[in-house]
Amino acid sequence: MDGVLGTVNLSGGVNYTGINSDSLSTRHSKWISDCGEYGKINMIPTLWIYSPNDQSIPGDISQQMYQSFRDNGGQGTFIMKPSYSTNGHMFLGEPGFYMGDLLAFFDSIGMNADVQPLEPGA
Repeated sequence: MDGVLGTVNLSGGVNYTGINSDSLSTRHSKWISDCGEYGKINMIPTLWIYSPNDQSIPGDISQQMYQSFRDNGGQGTFIMKPSYSTNGHMFLGEPGFYMGDLLAFFDSIGMNADVQPLEPGA
């Protein structure tokens, strides 16, 4: 898309039909494989941020997802933050936990303080 400089993945997974009926090992294998498919079509820098105590996407699985993405041509940076509270999947509610990483990424892809956000509905 014109004007899109990069994307951000904050503790993201890949949902699919039947996800809740699959075993965790099957779910994890599908996530890793699907991230490889995304890597094949990726054309812009991405930032992936996870926490090792994520109870939805364990740290080792998120690292394998990212590696599959990269192995298949995806451009990105992976950051494993420290453990967050009792469930690292919930760090989204604490922007200070990851904001420095976001701002550094935005700077690295050419966004800066001179860029003005779009008005809602624009």
